[in-house]
Amino acid sequence: MTGTGTITISGNTPNPTPTLYKLSLEFLMASFDKTKQNMCQQMESMFKILDNDNNGTISSEEIKKLFGDHIEDDVVNRMIKEVDQDDDGEVSFSEFKELM
Repeated sequence: MTGTGTITISGNTPNPTPTLYKLSLEFLMASFDKTKQNMCQQMESMFKILDNDNNGTISSEEIKKLFGDHIEDDVVNRMIKEVDQDDDGEVSFSEFKELM
């Protein structure tokens, strides 16, 4: 220590062992998984807000309710059609995830 708030290491520093690399990788993966899990939970929360009747899908009526008079029917129908993979006229959670 030099008194400047930094630590100086003299001499050769050994290369990290493979175990250290493995632990670092595991830590990064765990952090990524947690972030991914949080993102999934946030998507579920957003979906539940849009799915007013809690039937597991978002209908054109639910989208219209969200936007009020600020959106036209044909715009809503095009929005749904873009993500509606099974052509049921509604957006399921799996279709919603694909959109995000």
